[in-house]
Amino acid sequence: MASTLCFLLCTSVLLAHARKPTSDEVMQSLGRQLILQQLAAEEHIRSEGDSGIKQIRHRTQGSRPYFSETHTGHTVASIHNHAHYKRTIGQGEFVAVLNGVEFRTRHNDYMLKMPHRTSRRYHLTEDIPFPAVPPAVLRQKTILRQTREMQAWFRAWRNQDHSKRDYRKYFKPVLCYLEGAWIHTGDEIEDAFKSERHHFDALTWHEMEEKIRYNAATGTKSRVENFSFLPRKILHMDGATPVFVQWHYRIMCHPLNNDLPLNLFRPVCERANRLALSEITNAVNNPSTRFQLNPHDTGAWPLREGQVQYQILDKLMAEIPGKDNYPGDLEDRSFGLPALKYEPRGQPGKRRLNAAYYHRLYSETEKDAMRRYYKYRGFADENVFMAMTSNRKVAEYTVKYNCTGKGQSTKCDSSTQRWSYAIPLEIIYMTPLSSWNPYRIQYKGHELSKLGKTVDAHGRDGGLSPAKAYDGANNKWYSLTPPAFYCGKEPKADAADTTKDILGMLTPRGRVVKTRISGHRVILPRIRGVGALRQRWPIMPVYSDGNPVMKELQALIDIKHKCI
Repeated sequence: MASTLCFLLCTSVLLAHARKPTSDEVMQSLGRQLILQQLAAEEHIRSEGDSGIKQIRHRTQGSRPYFSETHTGHTVASIHNHAHYKRTIGQGEFVAVLNGVEFRTRHNDYMLKMPHRTSRRYHLTEDIPFPAVPPAVLRQKTILRQTREMQAWFRAWRNQDHSKRDYRKYFKPVLCYLEGAWIHTGDEIEDAFKSERHHFDALTWHEMEEKIRYNAATGTKSRVENFSFLPRKILHMDGATPVFVQWHYRIMCHPLNNDLPLNLFRPVCERANRLALSEITNAVNNPSTRFQLNPHDTGAWPLREGQVQYQILDKLMAEIPGKDNYPGDLEDRSFGLPALKYEPRGQPGKRRLNAAYYHRLYSETEKDAMRRYYKYRGFADENVFMAMTSNRKVAEYTVKYNCTGKGQSTKCDSSTQRWSYAIPLEIIYMTPLSSWNPYRIQYKGHELSKLGKTVDAHGRDGGLSPAKAYDGANNKWYSLTPPAFYCGKEPKADAADTTKDILGMLTPRGRVVKTRISGHRVILPRIRGVGALRQRWPIMPVYSDGNPVMKELQALIDIKHKCI
């Protein structure tokens, strides 16, 4: 008893004389704890699923849980049509996960733009060039004959028959993708990609955060869907001062180097949505259908499916640069070993990997603890693609390794890198309709330019009288196609669609002509002698597919009911 009292007395004396931590040390400790809590939150999200789309906005409900939306509803990932715009691709809000970061987008309505081909400047982009019109169409002397010849080219594309008309030169696939990264930024909000219809409805990040908090507490929403939940975190502590970084996302597109045959696509069997919409099958021309690319890069799907390492998606995403744009050229030498191009059949890495382009597989020259040369980016994320960048706008991460010595004599090697993350969203086939202008309607540029404003000035609304017809075309009212090209009305993908069937346009001579819009649709109207063709092919991965429960459920479905 006496010894215990002596111990307590001595301890209290020592504690009384112990140095109290300074306020800076307290702030450093608290900051470090917040950094670790954010890491724990991201690690939990990573372990529950893979990078992908998680949820779209709730609009319906019913007597069964699957009557409400998941990642799909009446349309998958909220895609829709704004085809009277020249370059706008309709897509609403969704919740997504990229490398463990969960966020919610604004209404996207992104544009057909690509990273810059010659500059490394942060987020500098350029328009994706439209395909040319086949010379065989332009050689026809009347608009009716041009129309019939253009229909023949679409028939060749539908049939994938390039023997007489090599459609591959004029029907160009574009891969659009969702990209995210932690960035250094000030208080003023930045919109990472341009939309002709939507933008962040806030001047500062704090204002946006408060609007999201208000929406969450009250259940309200932005009427025009211009709010976005984008998390912020402490990257590291600079003494007692936290260094914050902001999560940023954008949707960009890349014109693929080669043709992508249509027989590579297969509808994904999503039974919940089929039951909710009373659909017998996930038909190709259903706007709610999501697709999978044949991983073997062959038209015929294997009778017996199995594990595939390097897939066609790896090949396509490897064409896409990260934040350094197309000139990017970087080497990943984490922990002293160079990351090399993936080598099949368990071979060691041999070829240099340009880590500035998106990839998820790589090889090394030495085997890991599991006796393998190849590695996946991330611990267990099938869907995430990563790209290294040198841009100082992107958050940096530093690691020390190979440390020797103790205390002040410790010496270490170190590596500092910056990365962005991406998943594919959809393949869009650009067609000659974007360039075909048989009526020679004058294109007047952007709707807000001096000349562009004349298109719908004085109450012009696309009517069929000289006073109401649009006076030429601009980026918003881009309607050049002869009505005879189609034999069907505009398909309605979603209530958000803003497309119209017939628009009156003035030719340079002042004559009113009937036209159909020439932008990009989910599904084209029925073409005379061809039928309805799909233009947008969603291939986005889904977060829940990485969950062990979902994997088991999919296995049971495959055993019990092969998808039809």
